[in-house]
Amino acid sequence: GYKRVSLVPEQEKPNGEFPTVKFPNPEEREALALSETHARRMDAEIFVATDPDADRMGVGIRRKDGSYELLNGNQIGSIMCAYLCEKVAGQKKFDYHVFKTIVTTELQEKIASKNKIKLKNVLTGFKFIGSEMTKIEKDKKKKFLFGGEESYGYLPVDLLRDKDSLSSTLLLLEILSEKKDILSYLNEIYMKYGLYMESLKSITLKGEAGKQKIKESLERLRNTNTELVGSTIGKRKILGFIDYKNKKMNGEVPKNIFAGLPSSDVIQLVLSGSGKLTIRPSGTEPKIKLYSSFLSIAQPHS
Repeated sequence: GYKRVSLVPEQEKPNGEFPTVKFPNPEEREALALSETHARRMDAEIFVATDPDADRMGVGIRRKDGSYELLNGNQIGSIMCAYLCEKVAGQKKFDYHVFKTIVTTELQEKIASKNKIKLKNVLTGFKFIGSEMTKIEKDKKKKFLFGGEESYGYLPVDLLRDKDSLSSTLLLLEILSEKKDILSYLNEIYMKYGLYMESLKSITLKGEAGKQKIKESLERLRNTNTELVGSTIGKRKILGFIDYKNKKMNGEVPKNIFAGLPSSDVIQLVLSGSGKLTIRPSGTEPKIKLYSSFLSIAQPHS
């Protein structure tokens, strides 16, 4: 539905050195700066940026005052998840499935549940979503609907086994064409399913000493898990402790939390007020990552 499409001139031609950005990743706000500048110049309704191998996607949506709101990966994925789930809700031809990683917003669980769509959590890494897709394709009644992770990776088609920015961009434009106002639709989703807010903090610890500190920090948490439950972080009480590496849990934790999941170096703390804190080392960088998730509206409207 879009006839006027414009490429950012400075980024139109391929260049393996990526001279216009510090990091060629739409997760980084700086990587979207030229897109936003060009969008303002063109008075564009939306701008889209992918990373060089076209698996991640970031977007900016024009507000009514002319500025642009950059959506995070949880928000973009939840918009797609809600749109697709609502499209097939109530049909009986297929048994639809949604897959997401354990650090991705629980808003998508609420969306799937309310639309009677099956959802399964998997470990971080899109290969785990791809593996689940392969498992269900043997049953003609079961059908993949959507897969996503908070790090700007989504898959709305069953043709691939990895996150894909191209099909995701087409779906987002389809949603925009139908809903007209993406930001209003996102607010509708929050009011209907619950207002979940997430954040990610990364701590860089370089070298062998940093690697050792990350390892020791995680082990210290594991060794003190019984003491952690019942204590507080800020104003929230720690209700449960989940260790995905040793598959141990303590406190208020769903009993089937480890079902079908391989071991992984991840710790989760279940917090009061529908909060969650996930701690894991990066698999590619000298970082330890902390993901927080909180439910701000506990009783959304139907």
